Amino acid sequence: MEDNTIPFEGQDLNNLTAEQQQKVKEYQKIHMRLRLLKMQMEDIKDETHNLLETLNSMRVEDNKNNN
Repeated sequence: MEDNTIPFEGQDLNNLTAEQQQKVKEYQKIHMRLRLLKMQMEDIKDETHNLLETLNSMRVEDNKNNN
């Protein structure tokens, strides 16, 4: 199950204690970092796939030329 919402986003945090507000900010910071890492992982996955396809094509071509 994937949840793309930011914890407590758009909610009024003024009714929380300072300690609770700090905890919410920590949750939000971690959530945003995880979201960024996920996007980076998807980019790395795509680039890796493309490089592997290119490498495979190069090997096939080399094998054709060597036979």
